[in-house]
Amino acid sequence: MSFKVPHKLVFSMILLALTACVPEESGTFTAVYEEYFVECANCHAEDAPGYTSNIEKSLDFSTEDSAYSTLMGSASGLTGNQAACNGVKFVVSGDPGSSLVVAVVDEDVRQAFDLTGNPDCNVDSISDMTVKTGLTPSTAFLDSLKEWISSGAARDGGLGF
Repeated sequence: MSFKVPHKLVFSMILLALTACVPEESGTFTAVYEEYFVECANCHAEDAPGYTSNIEKSLDFSTEDSAYSTLMGSASGLTGNQAACNGVKFVVSGDPGSSLVVAVVDEDVRQAFDLTGNPDCNVDSISDMTVKTGLTPSTAFLDSLKEWISSGAARDGGLGF
């Protein structure tokens, strides 16, 4: 006795399997969170194993929603040389070059970072998080991050800030 599987069922199963493998569209918050920012929860989350007393206090990457919400705020709790960046917005909608979150992961942006309202928050006071964590972002991630911010920094399907 042979068992026949209808062609439509086989095609549907293959299509379902393929769509599960398609990455999130670049330039969305989900894409940047899943590709890189999810790893930031190792330090920037409640009870994170890498949390230290001198870490930035407002960021929470434990979930995609908390990451988005806290990235819409400003740096706080930085000490020492980095204290010059307290009050600086992590994300400036439409302007990745003025967004602190880009500066901490992109050397070129960090080198050129110059805010009129916070002139001391510059290359000398911005931590290179890629060195601290050992997580070097891909060029595709950096492009996607900048695209997301340039496009308004919307929460996928919603309005940006």
